Amino acid sequence: MTRPMPRPRAGRIALALFAPLAFAAAPAAALPSYSLQALGDLPGGAFDSRANAINDLGQVVGSSENGSGASPFIWQSGVGMTAFADLPGGGDLRSASAINNPGQVAGSGDSGGPLHAHLWSPGAGLTDLGDLPGGPDSSSANGINDLGQVTGTAHPGTYGRAFVWQDGVGLSDIGTLPGGNSSEGRDINILGQVVGDSSTTGGIHAFLWDPDAGMTDLGTLPGGIDESHANAVNAAGMVVGWSGVAGGVHAFLWEVGGGMTDLGDLAGGDVLSAAMDINDVGQIVGQGRTAAGTRAVLWEAGAMHDLNDLVVDAAGWTLNFATGINNYGLIVGYGYNPDGAREAFVLSPYYGTDAAVPLPGAWPLLAAAFGGLGIVARRRGRG
Repeated sequence: MTRPMPRPRAGRIALALFAPLAFAAAPAAALPSYSLQALGDLPGGAFDSRANAINDLGQVVGSSENGSGASPFIWQSGVGMTAFADLPGGGDLRSASAINNPGQVAGSGDSGGPLHAHLWSPGAGLTDLGDLPGGPDSSSANGINDLGQVTGTAHPGTYGRAFVWQDGVGLSDIGTLPGGNSSEGRDINILGQVVGDSSTTGGIHAFLWDPDAGMTDLGTLPGGIDESHANAVNAAGMVVGWSGVAGGVHAFLWEVGGGMTDLGDLAGGDVLSAAMDINDVGQIVGQGRTAAGTRAVLWEAGAMHDLNDLVVDAAGWTLNFATGINNYGLIVGYGYNPDGAREAFVLSPYYGTDAAVPLPGAWPLLAAAFGGLGIVARRRGRG
């Protein structure tokens, strides 16, 4: 039985917990430069790592080859890259999709059974989030907020359905857009609002789901296929993703009262761009395409910028994908390093002559995750 989803307590309560981490917004009109930190990979396999998300403490989650396939990792400046298999209670995590400021990680794992959405918490290990009743026994998690609420996709029947998981409540099916039979939850903000995509009577549309107002169809950009997908939502309810346009797909920004704005694409390439994340300042990262191929991009100061043109110390690198940005403007993604291997990175911004935003060192939250066991960080490469 699907239980009703209570609205979370006011987001400002959770935000107050992180008052010491309050950030100063970067100058809106200034375009930053970046310094690159290579994250290396886990030992044992071909050099191949990808970053999926970063929190405001600079902790990064992603995946890396380790000799037996892709393994999820957590990375922290001063500690390096550590496989979840080497963390207390993390051995059954199979993917790490998102991380919140308390250091909790949403992903998928098996815990000795079917592949389910899982939540890993420092000091507590894994929690199997289960599945919706009635269909295939499977689920996956894509997003998490600072209250520990998780969103993803589960299967109450033949088709997948977006869910919200909350401690003490469990999984709640948040439904579909009118006429649809399937949906997927991709991100959740501090207010408990979820974004993702849903089938409709026509195509697939991006949605914003609110605990009080339910699911809103965000529509599509004009001129293209009847399809859009939402990937991220910030604390102000600003949504980013991609939509069909004439000749291809473009990244979009959707705002309450303003609707969907086309973010365009890079000059000289295909009609192809996608927005993957947005921070609370309104900075957006994702991918675009030039004649030379896919490039990591930043939407800043009213335009799209190739991040390869903004990094000052990345000779020999090609930055292909930007997957996440935190509230300090640190960007994660992956590309090809000077040796031609795929590698995860963190970009630290600086404005004018100011020093780059420093990567935080080994924070107590991560130390708690290791349980004081003195586990040696798994790291190699130039990181």
